[in-house]
Amino acid sequence: ETLIKQIISSNNQLVRFDKGDFFDIQNTKRNERQNGVIMPGFNTAVTITDSGLTFRVNTKNKNLSDKTAYDVMIEKGKKFKGSSLMSELKEFFVGRSLLARYGAHRVYKIDDVSEKTVSTTTINVKTADNITKTISLVEYYKNQYQLTIKDVNQILLVHKKKGAIQVVYLIPELMYLTGLDEEDDSEQQRGNQKRSRPNHLNPSEKMRMINDIQRLLNNTEKKVNLKNPQALMKSPQELKEEWGLQINDYCKFTARALPPPQLNFNRRASGTCI
Repeated sequence: ETLIKQIISSNNQLVRFDKGDFFDIQNTKRNERQNGVIMPGFNTAVTITDSGLTFRVNTKNKNLSDKTAYDVMIEKGKKFKGSSLMSELKEFFVGRSLLARYGAHRVYKIDDVSEKTVSTTTINVKTADNITKTISLVEYYKNQYQLTIKDVNQILLVHKKKGAIQVVYLIPELMYLTGLDEEDDSEQQRGNQKRSRPNHLNPSEKMRMINDIQRLLNNTEKKVNLKNPQALMKSPQELKEEWGLQINDYCKFTARALPPPQLNFNRRASGTCI
């Protein structure tokens, strides 16, 4: 199961959230009812059944706000000033996960809000000649991701890697909330039944996603780096063969439709239970 999830994680189009859920960032669709977007996704598991080991795929959707961390900072700035604003920002962001919609689309847990700004912050990078060079954040994001930072005076978010001394500075205008904003969510509570419909995948969407996963796991050309010197740059098919894994077609079985029970309300009226 770990090997399968590592192979799936090698696809940069998929974003991995907590609990092993994967979501397809390239196929998001607008959710007008919630002022956000819907990201299709899935999770996987290997289970033991009477037929042997089976690979289970559960499809699901995730509601995301279309607000960036920068949008939240602007809104908070209209209500709070000075030290009160910084306290409010830390209360909102610390412990929250944000999505970077660039590069490998990683999800970062925010550990602090820094008073440093984009214009005053530099980082050290290594050149092709293995020489350490100090550059600005504006230059780094322009060279690395072809992104232009619009507001160089915005303060930075901080992510601390486990076991690392250095911290990762994140730019608010490039970071998105990974869930619906509380205010947006509360405004839509009255429409729970209506808004739940777009959260469900229809059968054709489920089959498309399952087929995509199967093609990814059976790929014979794309090379995967599992951060293991003995398993570098091998295709998913080669990795599965090394472990003796084989993913066959879907498990097919005969479904049985049960007749709906008849409910008698009184002697004159009756109805069918659905």
